[in-house]
Amino acid sequence: MNLSLSLEQFLSYLPPTMLPLSFLIFIAHLVQAETSQSVVAQTEVVSSLIPPYATYNGPGSATYYASIVRSTVYNIEYAITCLPPSNLGPEEVSIVSHQDPCQTKLFGTGSQTFRQAKSRWEVTRTAASGNPVATDCQIADPYNQGPFNMDDTALNGCYIAEITDDDVYNEEQYVDGDFGMRRQAVTITGGLPEPAPTPNQSISTLAVICVITES
Repeated sequence: MNLSLSLEQFLSYLPPTMLPLSFLIFIAHLVQAETSQSVVAQTEVVSSLIPPYATYNGPGSATYYASIVRSTVYNIEYAITCLPPSNLGPEEVSIVSHQDPCQTKLFGTGSQTFRQAKSRWEVTRTAASGNPVATDCQIADPYNQGPFNMDDTALNGCYIAEITDDDVYNEEQYVDGDFGMRRQAVTITGGLPEPAPTPNQSISTLAVICVITES
């Protein structure tokens, strides 16, 4: 039975003055519950992103979640979080701890922010000196959209520079080679365009308005 359709028919044929206030409140609760169940968090799994973590090759697999911070004509900025493999045995846990797939020993457990465009990739992190270090790389094979492949070089030709307090880029270095990062499956959990409301949501909203107005 479609609850929203029944409510719409019911409210269109019965004058609200015939309904007791308690019954109207009861209907409102049902409609609100139905509407909340219809709104599902929007997520999307993409394979074209290059997380700022060295590729993990041990037992299990790291999991990546990201949200879109901002989008410009130049690139998209992401805040990404890495979760290490779970549900492993004692020996496997020891291997994971040693390999540190999320590089928590270097960067902690917080999210990392990086920017990726069609052919460029950028990340800024804090060096041992306490100053930020900016890394600006060229994406190898920019038309590669994944999925994960160990043969995927992903990045090459990176400029690396430490940024001092006066925003001067010191000792900029150009490094050419495989940086150990690969395209991975990343679940985008925020910053996506809002989905259009479903028919059930529209009917439920109208029903709530009717109940509140007439009561």
